[in-house]
Amino acid sequence: MHRLPCPHCQFDLEVSPAKAGGEIDCPECCRSVSVPKLGELRRLPLFDQVDASASPESAAQVTRDGSPFFILLAVIAAGLLAAAAYSAIRYALITVPIDTEGHIAQYEEIYPTLSSAELIREWEAITKTDLDLPAPYRYHTMNSDKKAWGRNAAGLGLAGLVSLMIAVVTNRRGR
Repeated sequence: MHRLPCPHCQFDLEVSPAKAGGEIDCPECCRSVSVPKLGELRRLPLFDQVDASASPESAAQVTRDGSPFFILLAVIAAGLLAAAAYSAIRYALITVPIDTEGHIAQYEEIYPTLSSAELIREWEAITKTDLDLPAPYRYHTMNSDKKAWGRNAAGLGLAGLVSLMIAVVTNRRGR
């Protein structure tokens, strides 16, 4: 079967060599189309072949759909979104048991229950050592780790979405 474009609506008609020199009706526009003679009909492309020179739009479509730029951006977007999901999971898994206000509240509960001798020993321990801690309390480091994972998740997610949008927009412009 050969491909014959309808002269009225450009619909591709399937024409067999038996119809050469006759007329057929276009199923798209319902108008009569004259089929060329057998010699001219054989020069037309076969219906199941894609002829890039006959349809430059379809050839451009084939090359742009799988463009390396689109694929690269899509892979980058997938990697960024996967990293964002990992960071979000890490953020969600960190539970900070207490904050500074809770820590102070614990001491406010404990101090009234201590004896005078225990309070004096606590005071001596505080005056012997510097008030600056050599390392922050564990809940401080946990809280800063949680905030860092949250910032990472938000930044990576945003970068992944932006690169995905750029990939989609460039792919659509190429069509």
